Amino acid sequence: MKPHEQLRTMDRMLRVAATLVPQASRQEWCAEWTAELAYLYRMNPETAMECARGLNRDALTMRWLAVINWWRAIDWSEPTLCL
Repeated sequence: MKPHEQLRTMDRMLRVAATLVPQASRQEWCAEWTAELAYLYRMNPETAMECARGLNRDALTMRWLAVINWWRAIDWSEPTLCL
């Protein structure tokens, strides 16, 4: 794969995975992943592509953790929840 194609592919992968990340965390998450991939790409483009394959798993983990935190934040002792 040509260098420009690799960069475009990683950018697309990042944009797709970012849709899974909760909006409150999305900007910081994208910035972290962009920095990580840029650093790896300078060292070894193939390593960067391998790392980029973990984008979806990380994004799903972020979503799952947000759901768990939301669930735990509910005060289940409130009578209004029983209605």
